[in-house]
Amino acid sequence: MAITRTLNKRFNSFEAEEQWLNELAQSGWRLVDYDKKEIGENYYVFQVDLDAVNMRYKIDFRSLKDKEEFDDYKELFHEAGWELIAKNHYYMKHIFISIEGKDIYSDQLSLIDRERRRRNIMSIYVIGFTAAVIGAYIATFYFDYDWLNALIIMGIPVVIWYSYGLYKFHKKVRQLQHGR
Repeated sequence: MAITRTLNKRFNSFEAEEQWLNELAQSGWRLVDYDKKEIGENYYVFQVDLDAVNMRYKIDFRSLKDKEEFDDYKELFHEAGWELIAKNHYYMKHIFISIEGKDIYSDQLSLIDRERRRRNIMSIYVIGFTAAVIGAYIATFYFDYDWLNALIIMGIPVVIWYSYGLYKFHKKVRQLQHGR
């Protein structure tokens, strides 16, 4: 029976997450599962694997429209020496592993595109939560429900939090574009 370890961790950057995964690999832990509904969001399942010290993790972020596009995506990475080992249940974040050591992002433009995709998703969150807060505020003029005020009070920090995240993604894209 293989020894497993389950960890719950959140990251603000893919670089920090990749570094953490690579450090665990150097300690002999190989990622075998991630972010399944059965184990919970942001849970990582590792297994002892002596070959893990030779492995390298990279993360990509991409929305795929159907199974055919997903299969083509996996095949493209496979041909480049990367195996998909985990994805989040929204099918946007993909964790790859390789022994060959090549980088997923062969040029700066592909890295910029990944960060743009993340920024665009964050924009949708900001717009959605902002619309919900504004809608709840307008509704308070027509309805006298306490839960509308609660939605506004709880929604404003969420909008601020996601707006800050959007700002950070925008700043990161600009830094990458200017080579900093």
